[in-house]
Amino acid sequence: MIKCDSHVILMAFKNSHIIPWKLRNRWLNCIERARSMSMHISHIFREGKGCPHRLADYGTTCQDFHWWDNIPDFLNDVFFRERYNLPWYRFSS
Repeated sequence: MIKCDSHVILMAFKNSHIIPWKLRNRWLNCIERARSMSMHISHIFREGKGCPHRLADYGTTCQDFHWWDNIPDFLNDVFFRERYNLPWYRFSS
C-alpha cells in the first residue's frame, strides 16, 4: 500500500507526463516495477503517514539504492502504531 498526503503523487501514477523530464526515466522504472506488485494507492492526511514520512527522511540522507524485503529497523515503531491503529499524539510548545 502506498500512502501519501499529496494529490500530485496520485496524479503522477495516472499520468507520468506531469513528472519533470529529469526524473521521468526513474519514475517510469518505478512504475514498471510497481506493475508487478499488488498495490492500492490512496490519499491520507498528515496524521496517518508516519511510515512515508520516516522513509522520506531516510531518503534525504541516503545516497545508495535500497530495497527491503522486510520492514527496516527504523520503521518498526511507526509501522506497529499504524498497523494497529494506535493513536499518535503531537504536542507543541
